[in-house]
Amino acid sequence: MNDFFKYISEILAKFSPTQRILALLMLLLTITAIIVTPIIVNANTTTYEECDTKTGRLEKRITALETENDTLIISIRRNQAACTNAIIQREDEFMALLDDLKSDITKEAKNKPKIQLETVSEYVIASDTIMEYPVTAPSYHTVEAPQPDVTSIIKKIDCAKDKVKK
Repeated sequence: MNDFFKYISEILAKFSPTQRILALLMLLLTITAIIVTPIIVNANTTTYEECDTKTGRLEKRITALETENDTLIISIRRNQAACTNAIIQREDEFMALLDDLKSDITKEAKNKPKIQLETVSEYVIASDTIMEYPVTAPSYHTVEAPQPDVTSIIKKIDCAKDKVKK
């Protein structure tokens, strides 16, 4: 090892003072880099235990979020089913109401009221005077009232039912 330093001293003797200062600065920077680099690397990297701890916390958080997500999905599906059932129930109620309305209209149209007209006396108008001729017995005339046309109303009810079904 003494020979090594002997050769170094011979080599340094051949350098000028400026080159010696430059060589010493380069040597100093190299030693500093060798000492400081592991410290910087260790400060900026995490150990296995730190990584394992952080990974464990993240896995727990992911599990909790997945559970919460599943709970929310179930709640959404339950609420969607409830809304759909409520809509279907309202549609059924409306359809029943339309059916009742249709049957009531049909019944009313079939139950034609009959009008009885009674003639008690007959009048004859001659110029400006009214002459009355009594009838021996009152006469009754039965007249059927014209049946109302409910087909357009029934068609409208059927159209409304078709729209509700869609």
